[in-house]
Amino acid sequence: MDSPDAFPSYRTQENTESENVSLEHQNLIMTEEELLSEKYKMDYPKRGTAIIINNSNFKRETQKPKRYGSAKDEVCMHELLRKLAFQDIHVKTDRTCAQMKGDLKAVAELNHSSYSCFVCVILSYGEEGYVYGTDDKISVDELFEPFKGNNCQQLAGKPKLFIIQACCATEVQYREESDAAREKEEEEDIALIKIPSEADFLTVYSEVPGHFGWESDMKKSWFIQSLSEVFLDEWENKDVLTMLTRVLRKMDIHLETLKGRSKSIQIPCITSMLTKSWFFK
Repeated sequence: MDSPDAFPSYRTQENTESENVSLEHQNLIMTEEELLSEKYKMDYPKRGTAIIINNSNFKRETQKPKRYGSAKDEVCMHELLRKLAFQDIHVKTDRTCAQMKGDLKAVAELNHSSYSCFVCVILSYGEEGYVYGTDDKISVDELFEPFKGNNCQQLAGKPKLFIIQACCATEVQYREESDAAREKEEEEDIALIKIPSEADFLTVYSEVPGHFGWESDMKKSWFIQSLSEVFLDEWENKDVLTMLTRVLRKMDIHLETLKGRSKSIQIPCITSMLTKSWFFK
């Protein structure tokens, strides 16, 4: 039997008429139309909250050099989020692992009842399953934990985008996770009132193992630059997954122009647990 914490419950307005529903649970009330819709509801009073964590200076024990150009990526993402109508944007720089964990936990604990979605951008170094704070590495899963439906019920059923400019999990793991996500989406009965706590997550990693990112002549990562250009051009009429696919295509074309050069390249990866189409407009 599923534990109550693993699957946050949703109640339709009709079902709550004869119930004494607490204020906390009123935030989870959805209309039947919302439950059955193939698109995420994006007309809440506010777009959503976002956080950018930019780590560019690392302690000696990490053996990580300074990330030049990271400030440009931060500005680029901040401008993009503003364009997408995000007003509540938190920016944190040079954070230790404990501070990163605390920053994300604090954002997850905010009142998200009037928000449509959530976006997190992490600019740092990374390796399989981990990203780096200024003092050490920390598990990506540990950072994401506060935003799962059982921990942050006001974001349950709402889309959450995590953009990680760092090298992460293995290519095989990405395929397995993507296949599992698609199977879950195909098999899920849309009439159910409960959804898995990890649903509605969309994670974009800038690289896969064996490929290392580098900065363009403008001192801005090609991944962040491409993502920003595509989203700025197409956010009004394309869904998020379609735009990200175009980012991959843009990166692939750029990759082809670099064949035979000595510089390394980066290949972005997408892991989707979205259960609906996500349009910003």
